[in-house]
Amino acid sequence: MFLSFFSRLLTNVPLITDNALIILKRYCSDEGKNNFGINILFNLIIHRIPIREKCLDILINLTKNEKNFIRNNAIDIVKNLYQKNQFKQLIEVKFCFANYVEFYSKIVLCLGICFKSFTDVGSW
Repeated sequence: MFLSFFSRLLTNVPLITDNALIILKRYCSDEGKNNFGINILFNLIIHRIPIREKCLDILINLTKNEKNFIRNNAIDIVKNLYQKNQFKQLIEVKFCFANYVEFYSKIVLCLGICFKSFTDVGSW
């Protein structure tokens, strides 16, 4: 009953807060509630333009989830959205940006480790 109320609340309220999206993200990350959360996320992406990008960010992050069930559900939803022309470019940009940030953070981490190793060698 709570899940049904939460679904109606998120799809009908005029303003969805960041806290509500955090709760939705938790539902999407829980294997028992994933289908429920992912379906709400899908509907919000389609119907709620003001929060579309935030919801798409959550969905794209779920495509990298360590749990296969969650990751596969998120990938299926992204594929469904990608088939709709209105979402193709936004999904491409979001994936490109997400991968760039991930790649850049790994380089910065590597450079930090290399620099620390280099300064440690100099102190011998």
